[in-house]
Amino acid sequence: MIADADYIPSVEQIDSVLRFLPILEREDFVPSTIDPGDLLYPHVFAPELSEFEKTLYDSGFIFSYDWGAWQDEAVRYYQEPESLGGADLQTLRKLLTLHVRKERFCNGHLPAMIEHGHITAILRRLKDLRDTYPNGSSSGASNRTRNGDRVSYRGSRKHVLDWTGRPSFLEELRAFLAPIPVYFSADAKYMPCGENAPDEARLETFGPQCLPGRDWDCLRRWWLRHEKGANTPNWDIAVACKIEGKPGLVLVEAKAHWKELSRAGKRLDKDASDNTRENHDRICAAIEEACEGWRRIDKRVSITHRSHYQLANRLAFTWKLAKLGIPVVLLYLGFTGDEGIRDVGPPFADEGDWRKAFAEHIEGVVPFELFDGQRKGESTPVWLVLRSRPVI
Repeated sequence: MIADADYIPSVEQIDSVLRFLPILEREDFVPSTIDPGDLLYPHVFAPELSEFEKTLYDSGFIFSYDWGAWQDEAVRYYQEPESLGGADLQTLRKLLTLHVRKERFCNGHLPAMIEHGHITAILRRLKDLRDTYPNGSSSGASNRTRNGDRVSYRGSRKHVLDWTGRPSFLEELRAFLAPIPVYFSADAKYMPCGENAPDEARLETFGPQCLPGRDWDCLRRWWLRHEKGANTPNWDIAVACKIEGKPGLVLVEAKAHWKELSRAGKRLDKDASDNTRENHDRICAAIEEACEGWRRIDKRVSITHRSHYQLANRLAFTWKLAKLGIPVVLLYLGFTGDEGIRDVGPPFADEGDWRKAFAEHIEGVVPFELFDGQRKGESTPVWLVLRSRPVI
């Protein structure tokens, strides 16, 4: 079945594709064998690969578009695998469509993409996105696609959009952060802005909009050696504000269940390009620099790219912003009472459960006591804050 370009696969369809991820990841999996008697199409798919291809069609992932004209973009995702971290569902569909359709013209292409780890990297990104989808079909929406169909989110992503979509969001956030001296103007910029503007912020693009005149490019250069096809981290919520009367930022990392607290380190695929490897090295150096900065505040800090990468990059950027003279409130927010996410991971029952989960998560990496108030990062005030909020 060739799906429409704007078709949105249901969670069941996504899951039917993701069941192949552990198969394709197996070190002993051989995607194809060679038939020496067939000179035109010598690659013979393994039964699992044939089933995977059929499932992609049946699940609406394969659709008609000019994939030949899009190949340069696809090559970028292959050569710079970290760029998959910002790929949305439509981009993943385009990539899978390209590789499946190209097999018809270049026998052995799809098995080669599996052997190089590119298809599994696409499926890992799909798995990351899957938790933002509902348990059923794509009806009951919190966001709209281009053709008006509705897409629902789950977990912390859903609760972030629910909260930032409320007219009272800024006032609620100010009260939520008390007694920190944070002021939001009536027209303060923030991202995302509910279901109608769900995009997350990246500081090198959000920063110039709300704090012009700063060298935001230096932030990107500090994190990345090669900017093409690569991104700095996305933030669940970013808000422009004044802190102690000085222009600053509130940055929010939100969680809704225990499994969202990842201890994974930053991966580097064995077939990564030279640019990807240089970006990886640059990021590792940035985190190490930030760790040294935090250790001047508390010698027990030991952030690294090898584990707790998400936590490490949040603290690294908070430190770097302070070094640039921008005061920051870094808020770790636990949404409590989301029983609808229990199939993915245990939800946080209440504030005590959230604080326990977070304390266990950061043990041995960052002292829990750091998340209790103001710190001085390179002479600029920084607040590390832990809060919980019942789901709306």
